[in-house]
Amino acid sequence: MSKARVASFYGWEGIQNKSYSGEPMGRKKRNRWASFSIGPYRLGQLNGRAIVYWYEEDGTRKKRRLDANTEKQGRSALDQFVRERQNQLNKISLTCGQLFSLYLADREQDGKQVRNLLNSWKALAPRFINLPVTDLHADICRDYARERFALSMKPATVWTEPLMLRTMVNWGVKHKLYSEEQKPYIWLPSKGSPRKRVMDENEIQKFVKHTKHPHLKLFFIIALATGARSSAILELTWDRVNFEKGEIDFMKPEAIDPMQKLVRKNRAVVGMDMVVRIALMEASEIRTSEYVIEWNSKPIKRISKAFRQCCIDAGLEGIHPHIIRHSCATFGLERGVPIEVVSKLLGHSDPSITYQIYAHATPKMLAQATNHIDGLIDDGKMIEMQETNFIEYIVMKYGIDKNDAEKLREMGGLGQQLTYFDLTPNKKPEAR
Repeated sequence: MSKARVASFYGWEGIQNKSYSGEPMGRKKRNRWASFSIGPYRLGQLNGRAIVYWYEEDGTRKKRRLDANTEKQGRSALDQFVRERQNQLNKISLTCGQLFSLYLADREQDGKQVRNLLNSWKALAPRFINLPVTDLHADICRDYARERFALSMKPATVWTEPLMLRTMVNWGVKHKLYSEEQKPYIWLPSKGSPRKRVMDENEIQKFVKHTKHPHLKLFFIIALATGARSSAILELTWDRVNFEKGEIDFMKPEAIDPMQKLVRKNRAVVGMDMVVRIALMEASEIRTSEYVIEWNSKPIKRISKAFRQCCIDAGLEGIHPHIIRHSCATFGLERGVPIEVVSKLLGHSDPSITYQIYAHATPKMLAQATNHIDGLIDDGKMIEMQETNFIEYIVMKYGIDKNDAEKLREMGGLGQQLTYFDLTPNKKPEAR
């Protein structure tokens, strides 16, 4: 007999679906919340928890669970969700120009160098300054790269510019300007082949011959012998040139500001070879400031202008100050200097750069790597000698041993005076 017929027979029709408390038996009826929404965002329930749901422009239904269990808590949680989402939408509407301004200010506050950032942005700005970050995509980056290549820009330059764009977009995610899911994809072109340009002996002779300024000649000699970066040489002061030990300390002493995140590339303590020692001692006699490389008694921030003009006068193409560093490493390796010593000489800290661990190299070992310029610069024309007893003169004046003095005599002839520079300091504010 069915439940309905049994109920009818015994007169239970009125109570068959009731519990003893008078409530319906079976599934308990939930208390439905009143309809509540803020703009397109509506409050709902799911398994006893508050949710918010809305529809995107394409008709897709979206929902998120809220941290609330009651209607009152749900309304409060919905209000907070809407405010946070609106802030997020406002942030993602940033233009690339606004994002770059925020990124640049953060880099400057951390004490980072921003010159390269500004150079890259100068090229990027016409195309991207007013473009919303959300509108960035691979095709726009490809079009930008094509335009740059059409202007005969080098692959490494074209690669660097969108790389900075990618870096600042990633910075925006890190600083919660938008979420990882909202981050656009930045396409990068091929970086191109690495530069292998080095100066040969003929080019070195040409450069030295057409060097008009003593400070540029001294810079060139130090750079070729030590492989130091331009900034390290230009920041070198006389208190870090030790003639007694025959060493040059390129590490700039400075107080560490804990509020700045400066990253200084490693620099080495290197030994002087004979040519560098003589050049430095002569420059020391006429110095007018604490800096080794000076002009008009003041330090020089950049050597590129004078360097470029010398290359033009000498008819050299594709030469810039950093190529001297590559040339130094190449000459050292060609002359049998161990790669560990060359790595230490260049101040490398990452083993992947030189493929070896080189921490055991000492300044005396580094002196071997600086000996390679003997004969490269001095072709017999740079050194003019006038004194009759050259050996005694050179040993007394420069503190080098007789063997080195004999070597100089063979290179330049006996009975002449060694002179690298005019002894009258330059005072005219010409090209640096």
